[in-house]
Amino acid sequence: MIVTGERWYLEGETSGKQTQRIVIQIAASGSFPHNLDLSTSLGVTKITGTFTDGTNWYPLPYVSTTVTNQVSVSVTPTNVVITAGSTAPVITSGFVIIEFLSS
Repeated sequence: MIVTGERWYLEGETSGKQTQRIVIQIAASGSFPHNLDLSTSLGVTKITGTFTDGTNWYPLPYVSTTVTNQVSVSVTPTNVVITAGSTAPVITSGFVIIEFLSS
């Protein structure tokens, strides 16, 4: 985990909050533990990433004009969850980046 250098100023507050970032490596669709205690943060500010099928690189989440090609990413209290549609590119490796506001 690393401090990003960004400062967020919430409405009504005069001191900024720092964001922190963690990068999680993935090797397929499924659930991957993030080992964060998000209950002690103010919330998640960004969920991004990329993945490859061994040839091409794609953004996370991946949106296609064909709904079954899409790949979604979500964050639960304990895991990053990657869900691939039935005809989506096969994920061979990639990264999920979670940024959150420290309290």
